[in-house]
Amino acid sequence: MEWVLVLNGDDTDLALLSKYYNSKDLNIIKENSSFIIRSSYLKTNNINSKNEYVDINMAKKLVNTVNGLSKVLLKTKNKIRSNSANLFDENKKYHGGCTWIECYANVKNNSILDKNCKINFIRNLNKYIEKILKNEDFYRAIIFLQYDKENWRDLYCIFDIISNVVGKGNKHSGKRIIRSWLIDKEKSMVDSFTQTANSVEAIKEKARHGKVIPAPKIIISLSYATELIYKILLIWLEKY
Repeated sequence: MEWVLVLNGDDTDLALLSKYYNSKDLNIIKENSSFIIRSSYLKTNNINSKNEYVDINMAKKLVNTVNGLSKVLLKTKNKIRSNSANLFDENKKYHGGCTWIECYANVKNNSILDKNCKINFIRNLNKYIEKILKNEDFYRAIIFLQYDKENWRDLYCIFDIISNVVGKGNKHSGKRIIRSWLIDKEKSMVDSFTQTANSVEAIKEKARHGKVIPAPKIIISLSYATELIYKILLIWLEKY
């Protein structure tokens, strides 16, 4: 028995996602005029479909994974939704369905990749999907990419998770490890990022803390901070 998630949204957006998400863990395809997510995580050995419900947490986790990775890698904007799932047997016979409160996946109505880099991109994307679905540390970071607009708090939370994990509980050690991943001109920007994010003096009410923390010598912009944290996130996904 297998659950499939039914996706709602613009067909052009959904067709774009289907080009990139095609692994056994997360496969977006068009079937019978509808776009669906098929995943090895949605299979069930229980042949009795009565009172059977899809694993809602896993369903949302799959959509959130699409959301986070698409935002970082595809620079996504528009939203597609999933709030229902259908149950099929191995012969694709329909055995019922269920619905829940909507969760979202961001997409953009154009591709940023040329044909030459598409194969490597998809290979990396599928590897990242596998890691996120199997490892709660990666998924905790992805959760903070679910909001429409970037903000200092969420970017810092992503950084906080990564530094804590790679430093094995020691954030200062984790920060040193993160710096080692970056080119020289970016290493000093790590401290500029953390101090800017925390400083009311630097970014006023957008800061993470209410107490007065001095602004760094170099105050970085939110757009630069976003690029920096996305780069650190992708390096972490690649290395660990």
